[in-house]
Amino acid sequence: MRALWAAVLCSTAGAQIYKFNEATVPESKSLSLLYAFFIYDPPNVTGKRAPVTPFVQFKSLKASSTSEDFDNDKLKDYQGLQIHLIKYEDLWSQVDTSQMCATYYDVQQGLSKVQDHLIIRRNNGQSLADVNVYRHQLRFAKKEPDERVVVKHGGVYYLVVSNCGTFDQATISGQVIVKNQHGYLPANEYSKMPFYGISGLVCSALFVIWVLLCVRWWTQLFNIHLCIAAVCFLAVAESGIWYLFLIDWNSSGMHSNFLFASAVVCSVTRSTASYMLVLLACLGWGVTKPILDGSTICRILCLSFIYIVLNVIREIVFLGLLLRVWG
Repeated sequence: MRALWAAVLCSTAGAQIYKFNEATVPESKSLSLLYAFFIYDPPNVTGKRAPVTPFVQFKSLKASSTSEDFDNDKLKDYQGLQIHLIKYEDLWSQVDTSQMCATYYDVQQGLSKVQDHLIIRRNNGQSLADVNVYRHQLRFAKKEPDERVVVKHGGVYYLVVSNCGTFDQATISGQVIVKNQHGYLPANEYSKMPFYGISGLVCSALFVIWVLLCVRWWTQLFNIHLCIAAVCFLAVAESGIWYLFLIDWNSSGMHSNFLFASAVVCSVTRSTASYMLVLLACLGWGVTKPILDGSTICRILCLSFIYIVLNVIREIVFLGLLLRVWG
């Protein structure tokens, strides 16, 4: 048995949609763990089944041979390639890597219905769905019809591609789509949407109140009061952009890079402005001094600029990696 194939090349993922773009299949007699889907489980929260249940859709999936000796027609009966969704906590209890590919004798013993399929260990009489496994067969000569299956239980599911046959000179095209009750947002991201919605409303109310107070006491304001208003506005913009980003992600299934970058820049700018405002107040600006000397202001502006640039880069790299790995 060869080692587990670590990753499939030339494949992309966004939100709860995983795209195979001419992705290389795993080596013969091996499998690959590609992605983690977070599926929301309504019964855990509401105590009853929601009207719209989560589902997985296997869309436009097909395998294509890259071998000069074996074309797609010669491989039309190849049974070794399957795509699975397997629940995280059950994966290694259901898949034994020392005996994971079904042989003729495994079929005779009832461990699998088809030779060269991945063996999913379960009790007699249980279907794959009963043990939270959802399988799709890949074909060479033609793509299988799109398949949509209801996911019975929520949780973290691994996207697994197995190749239990003897041929591995091929690529995979198509999509695996997972949609929750609320939309395409991964379950671990869903709570952020109402959070940013409420946060935006609260920050908007505070901003309006502060602006009204500034208008009321306009003749007695210092510059620091206007800076506080600017920070409040940045907080409103931050919550609003993150909310739009999550709404768009939830409805389309793909996250917008533009909205993501805008939200990160706004978040970093707001936090930096807050820190610098506290620093300015500690230096006495607007408290004991009406103005600060030019060199101090220049140093603070330079520090703010450097901090914003470096922190934006860090956040985009870190959060971008999380979005790719988890959704």
